[in-house]
Amino acid sequence: KSNGTCLQTYDTDIDDKSSKLVKVKTIQTLLDDLEIRPELVTHIKVDIDGYESTFFFGNKDFLLKYKPYIITEYWFGGLSRNKDYDPYHYWNFLNENYEIYLCNFPYGNYIKITHKDFEKINALTKNKVCNLLLHPKN
Repeated sequence: KSNGTCLQTYDTDIDDKSSKLVKVKTIQTLLDDLEIRPELVTHIKVDIDGYESTFFFGNKDFLLKYKPYIITEYWFGGLSRNKDYDPYHYWNFLNENYEIYLCNFPYGNYIKITHKDFEKINALTKNKVCNLLLHPKN
């Protein structure tokens, strides 16, 4: 919206019967279709309303090989809806492969968070999202 707020199209209490199947492509397939060399991808922004874990596990080989920097939303309420991946398993994956920073808006700084912050980040994002900056580990 023009006032800087976001018009949301999801709800943690969504009725799964109203969900629709969406066709998706892996990053590698998309790059192949567009004839873009994968090593040119240095940054990725992920905002898919609680299905971020599906993105990460579906593109795991690409992400671990090319190691792009990632800004992603983290929303425990949405992640909990995703029946394919447990939020704890997803959090472990992030911590094993990335240095994680909470984007502290509107102040513009970043707060490093770690594996031990799982409960804190989930409490913070039960009813709202936050953005994480992911810096690939070696």
